[in-house]
Amino acid sequence: YIVREHNGRVQVLVQKRSGSVDIAKGKWDQSLATQMIARDGGDYETALRRGLKEELGLEPDNYAAAQVGGSSWLRVYKKYAGQEAYNREFVSLFLVKVKSEAQPRVHSDKVSEVRWMDWDEYVETIRRDPAQFTKTAGYYVLDPAVLDGTDQAIKAFLRDETPPPFPIRRSCYFSLNGEYDVLISMYDSNKEVRLLIYDRVLRKTHKIGRVVA
Repeated sequence: YIVREHNGRVQVLVQKRSGSVDIAKGKWDQSLATQMIARDGGDYETALRRGLKEELGLEPDNYAAAQVGGSSWLRVYKKYAGQEAYNREFVSLFLVKVKSEAQPRVHSDKVSEVRWMDWDEYVETIRRDPAQFTKTAGYYVLDPAVLDGTDQAIKAFLRDETPPPFPIRRSCYFSLNGEYDVLISMYDSNKEVRLLIYDRVLRKTHKIGRVVA
């Protein structure tokens, strides 16, 4: 997430995927969702810097960044309706704060539009109509614990404080043909595992706690 405080409100930059990408054409996404490539040398911050420059035209001296959670703490499995594509991703989350004189802009044919949204509006829009957004963007909002942890991390980051530890040790997200999202999370506090099933048709979440197997 690229975040800022504007007129007393927390805002997040969102980008719209262009028609030239293979998956999720025309859908809104987080500020940046770059994938690590060989020349990043397996280094997360190198991949972050490259993605910010290639997609949004941001140089390293234009921003400050902090990692949230841990490296590759989120496993994402996505099967796309009507396509043979099946994604398996290992995700690390960063927060980025851009200096006022350097504004993100469309800098790649992968992105058709960028704009700032109030954080509360962003959350409510995904809850109301998650189909407008990529599945991974929806994950960070649809799991209440992930949303609360992200919200606390963003507020601390904007105060120039170190983001607090994430409540989740490991999380796996399965998205099944556009009908169901399955979220399995292990929590640090008591080693508890919880299962959430989000019905995209009914827009309802079913919760199963105390999973033992």
